[in-house]
Amino acid sequence: MSVHLTKNSMVSKQVLASQIAIHVRERGNVYKDWYIGIAADPESALFTDHTVKEDGDEWIFNACATASDAREVAECFIKDDMKGDIASNDPSAVWVYAYKISSTTKQ
Repeated sequence: MSVHLTKNSMVSKQVLASQIAIHVRERGNVYKDWYIGIAADPESALFTDHTVKEDGDEWIFNACATASDAREVAECFIKDDMKGDIASNDPSAVWVYAYKISSTTKQ
C-alpha cells in the first residue's frame, strides 16, 4: 500500500516523522531498505527520478511547512540508517518522500 497523506495541507515535522516511522514499521521496520528525500515535486521525484511504481511499490510523501523542516525530517531518518539525499537547496522543496528500495527503483 502506498500513501499520499495530504494533497493541500502541510504537517509539522514531528507529525511527518511519526507518519513515516509508522509507515516503515508496518512494512518490516528496516530503515536500510528504504530511501528518503526532499523535493518540490514528490510525484516526479518518486515516479520519474526513482522509477517507483505508483501501484505495487511501497511509498509515502507529505509536506512540511518549510524546506528546513523537510530537511530535518529526512536527516533524522538518514542518521538512523535510511538511505537518502537531501542535497536540494530549493526553498520549495517542502515535500518529504520515502520509498522501499526494490530491484526496479533507482537511488
